[in-house]
Amino acid sequence: KFLSWVQANPGWGLGAILLVIAGAVVSMVPIGTPLTIGCGYIYRGVYGWKLGLFVSTVVSMAGSTLGAVACFLLGRYLMRDTVKRWVRN
Repeated sequence: KFLSWVQANPGWGLGAILLVIAGAVVSMVPIGTPLTIGCGYIYRGVYGWKLGLFVSTVVSMAGSTLGAVACFLLGRYLMRDTVKRWVRN
């Protein structure tokens, strides 16, 4: 069902998978590899082998990068005092 939705809405599908991967990175849920493999499977079915592999690689890397940037910004601005207390102890 998700595969047919992505075929009908490729832009929204890219955004959804990107946000799920970024959310997994931020929440430290160790499902990065299954998400990346699933992304490859979905976009291989949508775009074929070559373009699908390229699109899924770019989306997976962008989602991981977005999650890492979000972690940095959360640690830098929202959790700064908490991290300082952790380092002192």
